[in-house]
Amino acid sequence: MSYAVTTFVVLIVVVLSKFKDGAWLSILIMALLVPVFYSIHRHYVWVRSVVHRGAERVGVVGTNHVVLLVREVDASVAEALGYIRSLRPQSLHAITPGVSVPDALADRWSEFAGTLTPGLSPLGAGSLTAAVRRFVKSLDLAPHDVVTVVVPEMVGDHLTSHVVRTKDLVRLKAAMLGIPRVVVTDVPVVSTHEGPRGVGAKPLIPHRTVALVFLSGVNDLTIRAVNYARSLDASITRAIYFDLDPEAAHRLETEWFDAGLEIPLDIVEAPFRDLTGPMLEEVRRYSSDPSTVVNVIVPEVIVSHWWQLPLHNQNALFIKRLFLFEDRVVLTSVPMIVKGTPTSETETV
Repeated sequence: MSYAVTTFVVLIVVVLSKFKDGAWLSILIMALLVPVFYSIHRHYVWVRSVVHRGAERVGVVGTNHVVLLVREVDASVAEALGYIRSLRPQSLHAITPGVSVPDALADRWSEFAGTLTPGLSPLGAGSLTAAVRRFVKSLDLAPHDVVTVVVPEMVGDHLTSHVVRTKDLVRLKAAMLGIPRVVVTDVPVVSTHEGPRGVGAKPLIPHRTVALVFLSGVNDLTIRAVNYARSLDASITRAIYFDLDPEAAHRLETEWFDAGLEIPLDIVEAPFRDLTGPMLEEVRRYSSDPSTVVNVIVPEVIVSHWWQLPLHNQNALFIKRLFLFEDRVVLTSVPMIVKGTPTSETETV
């Protein structure tokens, strides 16, 4: 309290003595910033209350309807199809842009995928994002079903050039996360001068699949991500919390036990608050095996207003950038859509 009083007295002295010399500008800036910071704080408190409502139930999982985007038959599609086959989904739809499937692509797909895999379905007219959105919304879903949109992509050496070259895929993945009960799985394969790195060109089922849920707390979004991970029936399914605060880690362990989440929780130390090394090390424990595919599952809050976007999912973007160039790593975003504002009625889907 004494520090606050002293600081306030110093502020009054400086304002009175230096007001005409420029202190007025600092006061103006503070007057503008304080309401902004308060609004941001109120928004975070509101989102936290929304994702802690207790609406999700542990173990509630419906049918996983898988939608595979095929623009051409390449190593990334082979990797994606092999991963999908390891899931043994009850429903698989292979889709391709355009009003019809070119004969050459249809023949190549038939030879590549085999007779037991559905043929390619054309998406029809319109942009890629609009066409995929229309197809996903046309699916007949039961109340707890989920749609996994699998997006294979060949990745170059540099992130910036890759994002510019595949901006249609970036828009597609962002748009799909805004559709209720849709999960997006990105299957990147690094392309070098010598060809695809670390993978073959055949849709082979991996000998082992590992699902790792990266989490920051125990809430409805975490439960949704864990439920999805369990539905994949991977060889190994674990939750990973990277310890930046020992006290928070202890609380999370207690909350995890109380929530009854039935997969192992690993708490991994992150020295100096650096997540890069611990995350890479944890995933490479499994992905270093050429016969293993690791699915990194990232829970994400999806907000409804553009001005709210910079306040969320910075860790998710960091994780996606980090593993985009890793061999045999699949990235899955499990969203919770939060509609509304702190002053309006809120809806989650």
